[in-house]
Amino acid sequence: MRAAYERLTSILSDPDECGMSALDCIYEIMENEVQRRDSNALARRLKEAKICLPNARPDTIDFSIERGLDKNKIDALLTMRWMEEHQNIIITGAAGCGKTFLACALVNQACIKGRTARVVRVPLLLNQMAASHQIETYFKKLKEMKTIDLLVLDDWGIGQLDARSRQDLLEIINERYMYASTIVTSVLPVNKWSEYINDTTYSDAILDRLVSVSHRVELNGASVRQMKEYGAVLKE
Repeated sequence: MRAAYERLTSILSDPDECGMSALDCIYEIMENEVQRRDSNALARRLKEAKICLPNARPDTIDFSIERGLDKNKIDALLTMRWMEEHQNIIITGAAGCGKTFLACALVNQACIKGRTARVVRVPLLLNQMAASHQIETYFKKLKEMKTIDLLVLDDWGIGQLDARSRQDLLEIINERYMYASTIVTSVLPVNKWSEYINDTTYSDAILDRLVSVSHRVELNGASVRQMKEYGAVLKE
């Protein structure tokens, strides 16, 4: 605000300097200040989101690749109206088909819309939750996960959950249920998630809270990472 104050002082002392009326000059200064603050706030939200693919934006989603990506459906999701209803998105498909990229593009859009977001790999998150039990910061970590407007659980389904991980995952999803939105990316189809959770009771509780209020995006086709235009080194 200091720069705006200095500019305002200058204009008030010599209104003819900017070629506008004093009121118009003041309006312009305040408008620029608002834009500067909005820009700084967006930069802060994007940084805190920890987007692992910074170039993943709505305008960089490639619909030319044959992988079952419905442009109309994605355009509808990019309006972010589903977040107003605290709904979720589940993105499934083989490795390399662009699940994380799509999730990050949606996170980018959420940040632009003024929402907080965070991208985290499920194995890392569960390790962090396990560590929080040891240093007695579990409830603080759980509250942090609840207050994020859009949480991306990337790499869901890697390995198999133990008792502690099942409990932590249920608590996170339960805290966010009908309160905030979650995006899950997984190589496992949803009908295999019960095997990943590895407990009927926990599976029913987790899937009921997560899947029942989710939009589904199912990708297929070859790995984008194997394509030359996306950086792959082809064998000669």
